[in-house]
Amino acid sequence: EQEVEETMQEGKINYKKSDIRNSRCPRYAIEEITKDDQHIRVVFAQCNDYTEVVTVIDLDTEWTCHCPGDDNKYKNRN
Repeated sequence: EQEVEETMQEGKINYKKSDIRNSRCPRYAIEEITKDDQHIRVVFAQCNDYTEVVTVIDLDTEWTCHCPGDDNKYKNRN
C-alpha cells in the first residue's frame, strides 16, 4: 500500500499506457522504481469524487497466467 501511494506521488506518467481520454474515469499508468528496487506500473482511475487503483504490475517479471479459457482464447480466430 505504501509503495502504491509513493508511486502516485513520485512516479512518472507513461502516456502510452494511459487512457486519459476515458470519459468516465481517465486512467493514468504511473511507473516507479520502489525502495526495494522493483520496477512497477500502477494504473489509477481518476474519477470525479475519488481515485481508484485499477492494477499494479511488476514490470521486471514475466508472470504466467493459467486462467480458465486461456487454452481456447485463439481457437475461433481467423
